[in-house]
Amino acid sequence: MHKGLHIPLYVLILPVIFLSIVACRDYGSPGDIYNNVMRDIVTYEGISDGGVSLFSYQAHDDSPVITLEAGNYTDTLWTKGMRIMIQYYELEPLSGNSTSQIHLTGLIPTLWDSLRYASPRKLQQLTSNPIKLNSIWRSGKYINVNTLLQTTDSTRLVALLVNSEELTNNTHTKVKATFIDDILGRPAFFYRQAYMSFDTEPLWATFPNCDTLEIEVNDLRFPNVKSYTFSRPKGL
Repeated sequence: MHKGLHIPLYVLILPVIFLSIVACRDYGSPGDIYNNVMRDIVTYEGISDGGVSLFSYQAHDDSPVITLEAGNYTDTLWTKGMRIMIQYYELEPLSGNSTSQIHLTGLIPTLWDSLRYASPRKLQQLTSNPIKLNSIWRSGKYINVNTLLQTTDSTRLVALLVNSEELTNNTHTKVKATFIDDILGRPAFFYRQAYMSFDTEPLWATFPNCDTLEIEVNDLRFPNVKSYTFSRPKGL
């Protein structure tokens, strides 16, 4: 469990994972896939004793956590606890214990990280390349981002950052973070789909009185909307 917001920025120079669907074997009938397919960002929970892949899914805010069981995918490519978008359809509806059996048809890599801090000087040095935001939402302790980012020919810095000066006063009831996509001076090309999921648990551990997280974005789709606010997750 995270003890607090003590994850420095300097380790976060990452390539962005753009949309690419890794197909799963045994697709089933085309009608099942195209008529009922769903895509959700989930947490990989490992392989059950019965050899079934387990994923936990929380739709939005503090909605119930659902366990998704995928018997047709048993590879050990993923690490337990990582966030990933899956493409699937349901084989059986939810049971009384909030478990659903699914058939995986694709795995979509997702940029998965924790909310981080940066010094005021570092924040001034960063350039936030404009994004084309499709949606941003909270599911439990995670902030999920569905957006278009400009492609580059090299690595970039993508992060959800809090000003480190905020750490000098942990009595804040509202904390601001900034979504940064810094292409580090590289040439930018066309926009492509990307998915991200940021763990905010360190924030709530650091600021016990905080009940609101405000996230600033540089968005081309809705340029008049400068930020989005999210409530504290239940239980944190």
